[in-house]
Amino acid sequence: YYPTDRTLEDGSPRLRKSYIDKFIALNLLTIHPSAWWSLSLGNSVIYGGNGVQAEYLIPFMLYKFLDHNLGRGNDYGNNGQIFFDTKFYLLENKLQPYFTFFLENASIREVLDNDYAKTWFGYTLGSQYNFLEQFQFNIEYTRINPWVYEHYIPNITYKHIDYELGHWIGQN
Repeated sequence: YYPTDRTLEDGSPRLRKSYIDKFIALNLLTIHPSAWWSLSLGNSVIYGGNGVQAEYLIPFMLYKFLDHNLGRGNDYGNNGQIFFDTKFYLLENKLQPYFTFFLENASIREVLDNDYAKTWFGYTLGSQYNFLEQFQFNIEYTRINPWVYEHYIPNITYKHIDYELGHWIGQN
């Protein structure tokens, strides 16, 4: 909430909500190496500010590079993520195990030193079993480390009006 030039009857400033534009860009490549296997690899970015940025319209761009380079000289970085997904179709598509990995922030140097404090990631491991054509059984495990989906600039968090745009459970 931001004060306006108007005041209320008691003399206190009248507050108004100010909405700031937020944009999401996504690149996704899905391949099917065989009839029983699919692989997906992609990256996404959340950014705000002065409208659509042309750099994010390049279909093969790795947004993490832009995340660090577009904000140079100021404190307005972007919030980029990388993700990977694989799914198998077994037993005539009745059994479908899957795995998804989501990486928001990582430092190769810190990972090599076994320091994972600033490595923010999440993953899901699960399987779906379809039976009797109308029923399915799902089992799934999801882990989302703290600070995933968050950003120190509130405008570019992975949320819309405090609703998670990522996994519905949010952070663990």
